[in-house]
Amino acid sequence: MLRGSVPLPLLSPLVLLRSCAATTTRPIVATGGHQRRAAAACRTSISPGQTTIARSGHSSGHNDDTRIENTMTTQLTAHATLVGDVADADRAPGLTLYAADTPNTHKVAIMLEELGVEYSVALINISADVQKEDWHLAINPNGRTPTLVDRSTSPAFPVFESGAILLYLARKFPERGGAELLPTEPAALSEVEQWLMWQMSALGPMLGNCMYFKRIAAPMADDTAPLQFGIDRCEKESLRLLQVLEDRLSGREYLCGPGAGTYTLADIACFTYAQMHWWTGVSEQVTSEMPNLVAWLARLAARPAVQQGMLVPSGKRNWQLSEEGREMREAVEGNAAKNGRPHFGWRDIADVSGDANRRPTGALAAPKPKL
Repeated sequence: MLRGSVPLPLLSPLVLLRSCAATTTRPIVATGGHQRRAAAACRTSISPGQTTIARSGHSSGHNDDTRIENTMTTQLTAHATLVGDVADADRAPGLTLYAADTPNTHKVAIMLEELGVEYSVALINISADVQKEDWHLAINPNGRTPTLVDRSTSPAFPVFESGAILLYLARKFPERGGAELLPTEPAALSEVEQWLMWQMSALGPMLGNCMYFKRIAAPMADDTAPLQFGIDRCEKESLRLLQVLEDRLSGREYLCGPGAGTYTLADIACFTYAQMHWWTGVSEQVTSEMPNLVAWLARLAARPAVQQGMLVPSGKRNWQLSEEGREMREAVEGNAAKNGRPHFGWRDIADVSGDANRRPTGALAAPKPKL
């Protein structure tokens, strides 16, 4: 039975109950022979028979006979442990999720929570382009997040691309619910794969582009006119794709399966992007014109595993999604309006929070779009 199947009261689509994480000290199983704190800069490479860590000129071959004691960790959920240093993660046993606070990370975390599998989490600072450092490119050639490394195998096995990670986990843990989330019967399997590929090729990229134009590019531009074509194009296509979900969910509870459908990894993959309709700037249309989608979002948001997965990697309530964050959302929108900007974004978050660093890399200067 899936870990997230315990019934809870239905939540509004913008409410995801999230609790703050507690910091604790606990041992991490080491895969190296040296008991030392990891340096900030490191390079990880996976080669047959071992995973090697290079830090400040030192390297160590991995084995499983050493423990690193008194390593500060944060218990994000009952299954997820945030390690104190990225370099510590490659000495933790089992599964490690290299994560940023993004929809792609959230869908993998939700999957892990549904399976009830213990895993370590290493926070990747994408604002500082950590995901493009050599050590991470060695496990994810695309230089993006999330990345999963399975150290329960020998040699350790890295998996990149969030959709591929979902498939890997479902097949690795069929007895923990993976067989329910990814059926094996050919037609049922194909149906789930079709919706997963649709999310990866259409819903995710288009909503992501819409968020970029509206939340990063436009707020930082003195003149948004050159951006307007991209904004209009991405918003129109985002709404079309959300309407595809709305139509599919007519008379259904889930995307795949006969009748009302069955909860699968296709729902997980699509949920984490569809719930971002406020940040995408289409909440008004979604909440007023797409009742099936709104009900589906609430249905998934009520699952305990979804609520827990959304805590990874920050361990905090997400003000963009929670009811508690309404005041912050209104403040961000108001700041943009006060300054005569048609689109709110990271610039307004920085202004409202008083933290000039609350902006992604590349958003500090007005963009120079080439249409």
